[in-house]
Amino acid sequence: MGLAAAAVSSGKVVITPTDTVYGLSAAVFKPAEVAKLEAGERAAPWAEPVAKLYEIKGRPPQQPSLILARDWQYAAMLTLQPLERIQEFCEQLDHPLTALVRARQDWGPPTTNAKGAVAVRVPKNGLITILLRFCRFLYSASANYPAGREPHLLEQVPAPIFAKAGLAIDAGPSPLRESSYLVDFTARPPRPIRGDARLRAAIETIWS
Repeated sequence: MGLAAAAVSSGKVVITPTDTVYGLSAAVFKPAEVAKLEAGERAAPWAEPVAKLYEIKGRPPQQPSLILARDWQYAAMLTLQPLERIQEFCEQLDHPLTALVRARQDWGPPTTNAKGAVAVRVPKNGLITILLRFCRFLYSASANYPAGREPHLLEQVPAPIFAKAGLAIDAGPSPLRESSYLVDFTARPPRPIRGDARLRAAIETIWS
């Protein structure tokens, strides 16, 4: 993962298995901006890597993208919203969950949505956790075209996407063959956006 970390840190887009499917990953902040976040200061996202990611994927520039965070301490740097209860909820689930929370800053698309919220996930397992030790934050989008099949093997990534990425990591089958759950935690009670009956039942039980 050292090569992947070096590629991401230089602004390249990397194909790597996440905790769900194979995804396109790009740095969210330059190292100096990460240091600002760690110090509790305002930070500016790195525009060029995510613009390249969106170009490769063919994604509309106004559509927000989720951010993978190294751990919950780093996730908290992206928001002023308390995350302790959300962390406990995610740790009780056996399925990855992306949390939509109020952003610390209104960074604008693709980092925040029109309401100033950011989508963040802390992976529990997989090679992506090793990459995040170096990079802290990663934009992540499935390595397919919009509405295309989500790849759980590197060979399922469309050839044009593969060719345009700066690096690709083959680690065999991805942990899952589907996307993470997605819950809007800016709403009260939390509103499931993507998920199944198990997610809805968990929300009703824990937030009731």
